[in-house]
Amino acid sequence: MHDAVSPLAAWESFYVIIGSSAAALTGLQFVVMALIADSDRQRSMREVDAFGTPTIVHFCVTLIISGVLSAPWPGLRGPRLTLLLCGLFGVVYVLRVLGRARNVTGYQPVFEDWMFHVILPGLTYAILVVAAIVLMGRTTLALFLVGLSSLGLNRLFDSGSLVYGAGPALHLPLFDAGRLQANLDARRADVDASIEAYNGALQRALREVADELTGLRAIERQQVAQRDATAAANAAYDLAVQRYRAGLGNFLVVLAAQTNVLTQRLADTDLKARHLASEVALVRALGGGFDAGAELPQHTAAVR
Repeated sequence: MHDAVSPLAAWESFYVIIGSSAAALTGLQFVVMALIADSDRQRSMREVDAFGTPTIVHFCVTLIISGVLSAPWPGLRGPRLTLLLCGLFGVVYVLRVLGRARNVTGYQPVFEDWMFHVILPGLTYAILVVAAIVLMGRTTLALFLVGLSSLGLNRLFDSGSLVYGAGPALHLPLFDAGRLQANLDARRADVDASIEAYNGALQRALREVADELTGLRAIERQQVAQRDATAAANAAYDLAVQRYRAGLGNFLVVLAAQTNVLTQRLADTDLKARHLASEVALVRALGGGFDAGAELPQHTAAVR
């Protein structure tokens, strides 16, 4: 009894490896999608449809091809039909991806996006169609073409094309940690500069408040002394007037006493003005404002 050896048997180990890789990368792609859903960075569904979903589809096609060519087919007609359907489906799907990528609004695709999401997948599926057509006549060449197509679809997410296989919709901190670290360092430097500026402003404010309080207390002490001087000048003026009326003094003494009273009152008024100005400066140093038309507070009126 003669048992014919299927030409697919020699490729069994190859497709076991390719299929396992495709299954693992498909699971990894879903993990990436879950990370995107939990991230703060917003992405539209158009970007996911154009760059994220096709990657999973390519992995699934690779997994299907690996399963089909690893099955114990009695002949090549079944694999040939399956490969032809997968290739035609892939070509049509790449055209659909092209339309989705052209309608993306939140991201401007660059040449690498078109290369890894449209040109290379389309070429790979076209090779798969050709391999399916020539499978019956040139089996060895066709199987190598199928292997090349499977390997090509499975390598869209390798380390060399990680960003393009995942697409802009899968732009995660995992893939640009260096840039994010630089941005974090810059933000920390900005925070440090802001803290330094705040500390400087706080120190200036405290110094201004201390200066205004010291000046205010000095003016208040001068006002106490000035009130005593004004009271003494008024008493001397009253005494000079009484002596003049009693005929014990002349009018020049009265005029001199009156001049002294006016001088002391002028000094008292000047101190009151300086006290008000110092209060306004203190309010401003504390972060408040001053309205010249507003009613004066009660403690200011009491000082007067």
